[in-house]
Amino acid sequence: MHFLSPESAFMRGLSTVIDAVWITILMIVASLPAITAGSALVAANYAARRSLAGIGHVTRDFFAAFKSNFMQATILWLILGIPGAALIVLWIVVRSWALLAPQLIATCFWIISFEWVWWLQARFANSLVGTLKNSLIFGLTKWPYTVVIVMLDCFIFVLLFASMAVMPRGLFLLALVAPGGLVMVKSAILNYAMRSYVA
Repeated sequence: MHFLSPESAFMRGLSTVIDAVWITILMIVASLPAITAGSALVAANYAARRSLAGIGHVTRDFFAAFKSNFMQATILWLILGIPGAALIVLWIVVRSWALLAPQLIATCFWIISFEWVWWLQARFANSLVGTLKNSLIFGLTKWPYTVVIVMLDCFIFVLLFASMAVMPRGLFLLALVAPGGLVMVKSAILNYAMRSYVA
């Protein structure tokens, strides 16, 4: 098979990279009013899953999911965003050994929920409370997958900061590919982790 054939591994890989870049752009545009970032994350997860499955159209899928999940995703964003901001302030400002253990526990639960909730909202129809509850249940019971996706986030952040210091000219390209690519990789991992529920 010729490497320029639409069915070749090279062309499929190139198509995936292009989709990742476009998902990044769509997420940025849809998140410009910060209040809509939750809906953008849900829409990105939905579009990424369908792109990896080779179905649908990224732009159409993104905006369809953005619209249909807007209300619940926005509330989820506020529910997670406000405590998340409070935790950041606590870690920066508060220096108390007495609060260290509660801060660590709260931060761990917040990270687990944040990593899972957008994929779950994009994949399943559930109540607000049910989605939040399931994000913790699945995040804890399927902890190896949670650890992997958290490590992926950390790796991307380190890569971005390293690029700023070592190769700043490559930062734009990395920033263009990384967010959408990360969503696609994490979507594939969580889809595999939940294969018994989504088969």
